[in-house]
Amino acid sequence: MGRLSRSMKIRIVLAAALWQHPHILILDELADYMDVEDIQGLRSALDHFAGGVILVSSNEQLCNDFANEKWFMDDGVLHIEGTFKGDIHCSAKTAVTPSEAARQHIADIERRMREHRRKPLTDKELWQLEDELHELKEELLLNDVMLQDPEDDDAYAISGLGSVIDEQLAEILLEEFGADLKNFRQAQRDFNLKLSLLVEERPGEDPALDLLGFVAYKTWGPPVPGVSVGAVGVADKHRGKGYGRQLMKVAEDRAALLGIATAEGFRPGEVRLRSLASAVRFYERLGYERVEEDEDEAKHTPACPDPERHAGEVDEDDDDGPCVPMVRKCAPPSPPTLMKMGPLVSPKQAPWCPKLSRALEDGPTWPSLDQFEL
Repeated sequence: MGRLSRSMKIRIVLAAALWQHPHILILDELADYMDVEDIQGLRSALDHFAGGVILVSSNEQLCNDFANEKWFMDDGVLHIEGTFKGDIHCSAKTAVTPSEAARQHIADIERRMREHRRKPLTDKELWQLEDELHELKEELLLNDVMLQDPEDDDAYAISGLGSVIDEQLAEILLEEFGADLKNFRQAQRDFNLKLSLLVEERPGEDPALDLLGFVAYKTWGPPVPGVSVGAVGVADKHRGKGYGRQLMKVAEDRAALLGIATAEGFRPGEVRLRSLASAVRFYERLGYERVEEDEDEAKHTPACPDPERHAGEVDEDDDDGPCVPMVRKCAPPSPPTLMKMGPLVSPKQAPWCPKLSRALEDGPTWPSLDQFEL
């Protein structure tokens, strides 16, 4: 091997890798080690390869020849070619001003979604409309937002986010859960809660940022890896537009990254929550299943509501009963999701604690940490 050229070494390494019949090939900067004839031969071979290929390269021509989908990294933020927005960390943002045609298209989709109450659509039809709406709107998904001192708006990476939290998030917490922002801020520090905010940019308007919804959760490691959802909420004026499903996907994507190999086989990460009785149907549509619970443990708490139903559409009597524990097992993520979410998950997770996870899932009127014996 020592006497072979770099090109020949690459051929041998690729041959050895393909001998194992891999599902995915990851090829990093091949243009630095292969000549034109080698690359043409590789392309021919990959055309017959049944698995997936991830090619990392700064050679634009090479990417154009090989790729049917291209991802770009810009200042630590992943962009997929052909899109103008995506999940972002709260240290960066992307803004696009929609055209008048886009605004009209948005209005048309929202009208069709409102008519869904009179002329029901299938779940697939409704979700297609929701996804199309999200692509058109100026939405920012801010992950891992840490609540700062209410007097220090400059502590946030995005101007105006402090006001959004102190006013709009506080309003949703109070109206939906009977909770206050002070308790939420303390619980986030005590329990290392993750907070994701979905906001809409409105250039030239006041306020310039509008909070669409939020999800608060905690990640766990073994023996039961996954995510406990403590609260998910959507502003009442924005319900019925698919934001609840979009926010739950944040927790599901995180859980999908937490699966582990055990002696009994692979154990996928799971999302656990406690649903209000009126919201069970919403979570079942997303693939969640009910978990049997002893009657002694069942109780009514300010748990997860249906973030798609307006407040006036929920009969308060429906939610007087005990909350319903629910779970969804999340398969390992696709490569695009892994690229977006992988950097946001710490390699070390707190071991799952049944007492603490139950307290968090009961809803955002959380007790202080010193009330738990961990």
